[in-house]
Amino acid sequence: MTDLFVPLDDHPAYRQIANVIEERIVARSLRTGDPLPSEMDLARQFGVNRSTIREAIRELETHGLLGGYAARNGCASRVRNRGA
Repeated sequence: MTDLFVPLDDHPAYRQIANVIEERIVARSLRTGDPLPSEMDLARQFGVNRSTIREAIRELETHGLLGGYAARNGCASRVRNRGA
């Protein structure tokens, strides 16, 4: 008999999203200075709440992969130079 359910991924959603974004940076799909889509757009694309996206961005900023800049409508994130 096959299982009806599969085990859940034990990583929090924000960490999974941070990993996906980091993979794009390492693969150079996102380059230094590239802006990320808005939190709302990312939340829609990943199918999560904006708070989950904010946590993922916070983790990437902590690791030096993203940096914020003042934008007209709040704060946006851009890919940072990995050497900075």
